Amino acid sequence: MASKTRAVMEREIGKRIGENIAIYRRSRGLSQVVLAGLVGRTESWLSQIERGVLRIDRLSVLVELARVLKVEVGDLLGGPPLLKSGNGSGYEGLPALRHALLRPDPVAGILEPDAEDEPRALAALQADVAHTWQLLHACHYAALAAILPVLLAELRSATQAFESDDRAAAFRLLAELYQVVSGLMKKLGEADLSWIAAERSLVGAERAGAPLLAAAGAWRLGWTYQTLGRPKDAIEIVMAAAAALESGLGAASPPHLSMWGSLHLNAAVAAAQAGCWRALSLVMACSLIVGMARDPWLGAGHDGGRGGSGRGDDGGGRPVTARRPWSGW
Repeated sequence: MASKTRAVMEREIGKRIGENIAIYRRSRGLSQVVLAGLVGRTESWLSQIERGVLRIDRLSVLVELARVLKVEVGDLLGGPPLLKSGNGSGYEGLPALRHALLRPDPVAGILEPDAEDEPRALAALQADVAHTWQLLHACHYAALAAILPVLLAELRSATQAFESDDRAAAFRLLAELYQVVSGLMKKLGEADLSWIAAERSLVGAERAGAPLLAAAGAWRLGWTYQTLGRPKDAIEIVMAAAAALESGLGAASPPHLSMWGSLHLNAAVAAAQAGCWRALSLVMACSLIVGMARDPWLGAGHDGGRGGSGRGDDGGGRPVTARRPWSGW
């Protein structure tokens, strides 16, 4: 039974990667013959990969395909691609969003909250954050860029105005929204601003006491570090986050397992980027865990960390960011 389950999961993972390769290839205007030639393969091989008949069994091949398609390896591994049109320079909300990210967060106590009015009820804020996820996955970037600055200001104010459990919930929503911002800025080629948003998401999640959401922030930081050409930094942050989740693996929920596996996969891709080919075994070890989840965290339908322990640590009082650096080099 276990072997059959493994085979099914491996087929699903291979099919998803093949579909993503085909989508990105077409978006770049490349034929199968051209793309196959650019990576030193045959048209027949690429056709079978895209149809899920064959699986890519070497990380180096996946890295080369990502390089030629001008995407990250994570884009080929993840859910359906979010293809952007243009660089987003014409989106009206982007200047305000950049300003919001470059302005010190009121959480640090340096500046007053952005919004002048009292924040709305948590239920309304939660509905708006859920809507931003829908816009991101539907590639409605212009609408998203217009909404995000206003919603960021309101949630920043909510973290200061609310108290007790409501304040923790506001931090959770703020952390989720920063992940949306990070995803948008990464898609628009703003890697530095994507990093800022991902780091603030991680901080907000820890203030909320949401370890899985903090791990998701670290996951985004890892991919952003890779975009910035800093794979060792990516490995350090995602492996620290993975280590923080290890104590709960014995009775872990599917989101917990998925996040743990996704963090390792992130580190493996970063290690490959840095030329550490021991990463291939790490990919194989974690691919089933990632495949099992089809997870909430890496796409729509996430639970915002509510599947976690309810504390901002790893179950032993150690925050995600305080673990020792990875020593796999």
